Amino acid sequence: IWRVSDGKPDLAASDEAFGAAQRAHETRAGAALSQMAARFGAGNDAIAGLVRRQQDLRTSLETLGKRITSELGQADGKRNDQLIAS
Repeated sequence: IWRVSDGKPDLAASDEAFGAAQRAHETRAGAALSQMAARFGAGNDAIAGLVRRQQDLRTSLETLGKRITSELGQADGKRNDQLIAS
């Protein structure tokens, strides 16, 4: 915000950034509650464990996808080609 406001306070931009951060936090919290509800709604421990495992694997896949995307954006010679190939 500071950089794009030429070093001058910009309350509108600050309010917008704060609102965006709040929405991002609410989205993550809502997703976590939804996942927890899915586990409890499973009805038995074995199924709840499988639901949790699926959720963890989905999170790992998303994290790996972000890492690979980040590596693809790196300059040649600075990329982790082994990660990209995996």
